[in-house]
Amino acid sequence: SPSKQVKGATVTVSGSGFAAGKTVTVAGTAVKDSPMTVSAATDGTFAVNITVSSAAATGANTLTITDTPGNSATITLSVPSAAITLTPASGGAGTAMKVSGTGFDSYKAVAIAVDDATVGSNLLTGPVITDNMGNFTASFTFPGHDTGFATVFVKAGPTSSATFARQLL
Repeated sequence: SPSKQVKGATVTVSGSGFAAGKTVTVAGTAVKDSPMTVSAATDGTFAVNITVSSAAATGANTLTITDTPGNSATITLSVPSAAITLTPASGGAGTAMKVSGTGFDSYKAVAIAVDDATVGSNLLTGPVITDNMGNFTASFTFPGHDTGFATVFVKAGPTSSATFARQLL
């Protein structure tokens, strides 16, 4: 729980019907420090906190749960893709912008750039950090730019980024 989570977040994996007192292993590319192990309780239940790995794929990730006698189960952990919205959606140089992001790596510094995919020059004037769900809101002033379209690049952490094309007036 929950079955949808961002990279870097902590998720509790729990189950029942496993061998009492035996080792239960939770494994998969979405599990940081995989495999994680815990002992099943006397009633065959278990619970273990895992951290969603930065190697988790966007979309469905299968976690395999097994105990030492060989009982097994699988669950799916969904990792959302990063996305941003800009308001206002159009405007020229000097426009005050608000950018909101979802699905980014949790607890990572956010960087914003225009027409620079490397996000080499951060337009934010102060630190902005994503929350435990990978969400953030930030403000910046749109830099001088020709008319037409510009692409806003947002990056948070080593593995999550999003772009938004906006019309310049």
